Amino acid sequence: MVTPADMIRELTLNNKLLAKKNEALKVENHNLKVTNDMLKNKAATDQAIMNAAVTIKNLEAYNQTL
Repeated sequence: MVTPADMIRELTLNNKLLAKKNEALKVENHNLKVTNDMLKNKAATDQAIMNAAVTIKNLEAYNQTL
């Protein structure tokens, strides 16, 4: 027969396990946010490089006409 003390022990253990999982998920979430920020910065850098390349091409074409 399951006693209230047994239930409390099981719930306490489950609570500890869930707290550990929660902490691990918080760390993983933080790491994913950092990775996401890095990818956004990379995408912005790539876009700036593409814009600069287009500007250079346009200036070269303009210089040719001068």
